[in-house]
Amino acid sequence: MALKLTGPVTPELCDQILAFLAEGQTNAEIDFHTLILGPGAGGFALGLPDLQDVSERFNLVIERIVSSKKPVVAILQGDVSNAALELALAAQCRVADRSVRVSIS
Repeated sequence: MALKLTGPVTPELCDQILAFLAEGQTNAEIDFHTLILGPGAGGFALGLPDLQDVSERFNLVIERIVSSKKPVVAILQGDVSNAALELALAAQCRVADRSVRVSIS
């Protein structure tokens, strides 16, 4: 089960991630979750003011990833920064393409 994240962090995206994680917890056929943080995830390079608008929901997403009973794997491609990097660090496993550039500002 995989979810590709390509847009900016919004309340809707946070809800989408939370629903994705919840579905995986209740489905016995799913062994782990995969979050793909790809080249289109440039929207994750948000400044603090934008992230503060969704900080409570985003913090809940991070908590759910960290406490997930099933492992969460983050696949990193291209530039990964700020919120995308936080999601990747919360995951139990990270797999990075050779082209990945990681930064935080």
